[in-house]
This record gives sequence, structure tokens and C-alpha cells, in this order.
Amino acid sequence: MSTYIKLSDLSYPWHEGDIRIDHPEIPEELTGNNFPSVSDYAAVEYDAVPEFDYENQRCDQQAPTLRNGVWVVSWKVRSATQVEKDELQQAILAQQERLTGMTQP
Repeated sequence: MSTYIKLSDLSYPWHEGDIRIDHPEIPEELTGNNFPSVSDYAAVEYDAVPEFDYENQRCDQQAPTLRNGVWVVSWKVRSATQVEKDELQQAILAQQERLTGMTQP
């Protein structure tokens, strides 16, 4: 699914359905690569998500920035807070309990 940025206020994300609200003249059958270029909106590309340690780090999506004429979303890896680490452990334990419960009669 394509994502867009609204250039007048740099709001993000916008999707084809959102843009059609402002531009109802766009035919429904035009989607994806066939979606027309609309003034005040620009397609957004995504950098690859970098590798990171899921237990000790988080990878946060950054706001789109204009890079060589293209709007691009990048990622920032940071250390996980203790709260985030605890939440991850709780989620893992809950999943293990669900899986264990599913295998018992």
C-alpha cells in the first residue's frame, strides 16, 4: 500500500482513500502504481529497517524527510527502556502460557 505526505502541512501518513476524500474525481480503479500524481501530495518511500537486538533495542520510525527530491522514512535504533524490556518479557510469558494451554487437554 502506498503512503503519501501532504506537502501543505507535512502531515503523514496519507493513503489513497484519504486523498480521494479531497479529490473524489480520482477513479476507484486507479490504485498503486496507477494512482495519479496529485498536487499537494507526494509518495513516500521507506528505508530498509536496520537489524537490531529485539530484547535490548527498539527501532523507531522517523518522520519523512526530503532526500534528493524524494520523501523517505528512515529508522532510528535506540536502547530499550526498562519498561519496554519488562513489557516484552510479559508478552513473551503470556504467549508461552497461551501456547502451553492450547496443547493441554
